[in-house]
Amino acid sequence: MKAGGVPPPRAILFDVFGTLVTYQPDRGRLAYPQTHQAAGALGFEGTHDEFVAAWDASSARLEVAAAATCVEFSMTDAARAFGEWCGLAIDGDDARELGSSFVAEWQVHVVPVSGAAEMLHRVAGRCRLGVVSNTHDPAMVPGLLRAMGVRGCFGTMVLSVEHGFCKPHRSIYERALGDLDVAPGEAWFVGDSYEADYRAPTELGMRGLLIGPYEGVPVAPGDRLTAVTDVEAMLPETL
Repeated sequence: MKAGGVPPPRAILFDVFGTLVTYQPDRGRLAYPQTHQAAGALGFEGTHDEFVAAWDASSARLEVAAAATCVEFSMTDAARAFGEWCGLAIDGDDARELGSSFVAEWQVHVVPVSGAAEMLHRVAGRCRLGVVSNTHDPAMVPGLLRAMGVRGCFGTMVLSVEHGFCKPHRSIYERALGDLDVAPGEAWFVGDSYEADYRAPTELGMRGLLIGPYEGVPVAPGDRLTAVTDVEAMLPETL
């Protein structure tokens, strides 16, 4: 057992966005020229800024529903919602292609956290690792992890769009724990969202480790991180 009476983990689960990679959370501040052009071919007549505003508003409506129910939506759903918002019938292959185009342009701005890949490779040799990520596209997270060279570090990757429920629904954590064959008390969860990455995992029995800021949320001093790379130093020398 680690000094201080805290048992070492048999597994560590990681959030992705804001934890392993940095990103622009305000999609309305980014540019989507190719997706705007594709929307134009489907009947959208507005400017690029009008396109971004319409997509943002229609997606925000889906996000409100998902926050209330924890039922995840896909980028195809987002494309359909955009069409409904604009009075356009966008469905089938058109919706899938428009959603994929939006993701491709949005993720250009995603950048790996410095030192995260090297840390994951070292820690993967000491305990089981997994990913639990809220995402609306099934290909984006696997692609980002492959580009970082860390896909092979993880014994499981549970994505909300495939699982059906998003964090903080307890089933998404239980799925990952089951995949790694560990009990909640044997696992740590690392992320940057208080509700999804700290409160919910902690209530389930895991140890939550939260990347700051911490204003207004009750996070134990020993559970506070400045970056995901701090995790390695918290592990005992022998595990």
